[in-house]
Amino acid sequence: IVANSGGNNVLVYPGLVGGGVGPELNRGQGFAVGQDPVGLTVGDLNGHGKESGAKEYFLENAIGYYLHSHKNPFASTYYTPTVYRLEGENVLGEEVVDFQLSERMAQQALEEALELDPGFHEAQVLTLCNDAAQVYEYDLNVAYHAKDDSHAEVKGLLEKQKRYVDFVLRNRLLQWPDEVLYDGLGQALEDGRGDVARRIVETIRETYRGGRAPESLVKALEDSNSRLVRIAAAISLAHWNPTSRDFDAGELVVSILSEAVVTSGVRTAHRVMGDSQQANRFAEMLADLNMESSSATDTIEKAYEVVVSSPPDVVIMDENVTKSSGKKEVAPINHFVNQLRKNYRSANVPVVVVVPAASLQKAKPLYEDAERKVWVVPDSIDRLGLNNTVFNKIFEDKDDAKAHATRLAHAAGEAINYLAMVPTRIPVKESVESLRKVLKNRPDEVRIPCIMALGNLKAGEAVGELAVVFASPENAKEVRVAAMRAVGKALPGLSGGA
Repeated sequence: IVANSGGNNVLVYPGLVGGGVGPELNRGQGFAVGQDPVGLTVGDLNGHGKESGAKEYFLENAIGYYLHSHKNPFASTYYTPTVYRLEGENVLGEEVVDFQLSERMAQQALEEALELDPGFHEAQVLTLCNDAAQVYEYDLNVAYHAKDDSHAEVKGLLEKQKRYVDFVLRNRLLQWPDEVLYDGLGQALEDGRGDVARRIVETIRETYRGGRAPESLVKALEDSNSRLVRIAAAISLAHWNPTSRDFDAGELVVSILSEAVVTSGVRTAHRVMGDSQQANRFAEMLADLNMESSSATDTIEKAYEVVVSSPPDVVIMDENVTKSSGKKEVAPINHFVNQLRKNYRSANVPVVVVVPAASLQKAKPLYEDAERKVWVVPDSIDRLGLNNTVFNKIFEDKDDAKAHATRLAHAAGEAINYLAMVPTRIPVKESVESLRKVLKNRPDEVRIPCIMALGNLKAGEAVGELAVVFASPENAKEVRVAAMRAVGKALPGLSGGA
């Protein structure tokens, strides 16, 4: 329905969200009204403007909401995020979370387009992309709010939507035909939507598509916008294992997978320590744990500036740091932690306080506080103790970019191991040097598939390093068993190459 209001063309149709349509509707709880938010027109009342068919109009509107959500006038605090629909003569409203509004509006426009033409390919492709974006953002926000009790209302809304997301959106992603799925990936890459592209690549992997590897999946190997997209595409293509002679991206697949396993989830630490000898010892332990560390100076003020400007994954400090602001009545460590917690950039950075072993029991009540993310350790602690009693707790279930990178590295290692076990035209043997680099100081979940891959590749050149992994009592049982089996498989490779 198109109406004229004060000289402005106003669009009204089922499914949009607006404000104050009539006296019976309150501000922020309106129905399906608003000036075209992305500069698109069907053709105004005087016959001017762009003319297009109805289904094309709905598609263009959906593109606007999907790609330019920041331009959506309804996505503001002025409006309550509510999606309306017509059911018979009734207008039914569903409250959604702020981040969902534009994509739900895009979905409604796409439903209108597909109602007019169920075979409208462009609308099918955008529906796939929009669904992938909704699923990705839903999962991201569910994970975030699971650890944050301050937004109970949002958590409640997300929980109510679980059945819809699981049984409608996720299933719809899996059911698209090859043409739509592959074109959708190409569209996501073209739009620079790495989050959407990754979700579509995962869908391709989950549904075990066959035949010739799609051009868009090969193109994703060179996506300039996202390293994570490149890794996801390489993992998918490894499991696809193209056998066609015209598939010439095998070396790139191996290169990306090899890089992924080597650069997995390296965490950072800032050392704020007045005892230089102790600081050096901790630097060595952190290096052995595959963590990058730097010195954030030995004064509270300078350390605060460094930590806030470039927040690390953890701060390690001792009691020898310079006292802050000359306030002797304030413990400098507690003052430092207080300042960190006041700044949103450093509010969640954990702090490990190193104290003399003899004063450990006295220091714990003074500093340690799990809620404030402060842990106390003795200066005699060794590398294993630091990792097992502190870092494993600090980073337990930590769902950040580095944790995701580690999960991707695990999947990359599994992909290499898969290629090592099957006949393939992909030059997987080229990954051996990278796999050897992973044998030391990497997360076990990354090391295990890489160790297995070395065995299945019969990498005789890695036998000595695998034997060291097996012999070290510091390694977990699963790691040592994998190394033992890999040595047995790799030994023939050693003798064969002798």
